[in-house]
Amino acid sequence: HGIEGRGDGPASKTMFPKPRNFTRNEYKVRSTTFGSVPTDEDLFRIITSGIEGTAMPFWYTISETERWHVLYYVKTFNDQFKKDASPKVVSVVPVVSTPESIQRGEALFKEFKCFECHGEDAKGNGPLTVALHTEWGMPYRARDLTKAWNFKGGNTAEDIYRTISTGFNETPMGSYLEKMSDEDRWHVAHYVKSLAKDMMSDVVVKVKLVESEELPSTPSDEAWNTVAPMELPLAGQILVSPRQWTPSI
Repeated sequence: HGIEGRGDGPASKTMFPKPRNFTRNEYKVRSTTFGSVPTDEDLFRIITSGIEGTAMPFWYTISETERWHVLYYVKTFNDQFKKDASPKVVSVVPVVSTPESIQRGEALFKEFKCFECHGEDAKGNGPLTVALHTEWGMPYRARDLTKAWNFKGGNTAEDIYRTISTGFNETPMGSYLEKMSDEDRWHVAHYVKSLAKDMMSDVVVKVKLVESEELPSTPSDEAWNTVAPMELPLAGQILVSPRQWTPSI
């Protein structure tokens, strides 16, 4: 984040997305309305949990008191925390998901053209995202809504509802607090939650004995349908030259 909190530390050049510039109101994960600074509780939550899909790790390895000290220091970089001392908070009261709600959420997803960024298949490959990222060189990439582990603001239905309501400051993801009714925002949240799956992973790759003369030889072999799928997260090779700081996977 840099000595002066401007998001320009020595490691920032190798990161995507870039670290937050604490002197600007770039805070994305908030319970407050669009354009507002986050609450102390919002900042504490992110310092504690980190943000998936970024270089921001969790810091529950330091004491709770130390995390609060860091939080108060971070706030000194931006005077808006003094001007906006009591930002409006968007309350989240859990609403049960139903098949009808998910169906209505899918219709709203299309009606509000969410697919232009998130894609027809919700994999973050919509035409607007592609244009922003490649043609116009803007550092924005819509979330792949099928990968719950990469949701920056959390992946529960309540987290998704909050993100839809508050939006992400200084990104194309705006707030739908005034554009959709409370009920409709819950419908969309339930639809997005229905698309998202958790990572099927483990620290051990399990093997299975197959007592057969013929082992599967192609990916389409029916034998693969008898075992559970597993995701193996990959990272860029940054240990030895030439280092892969920005891999395509």
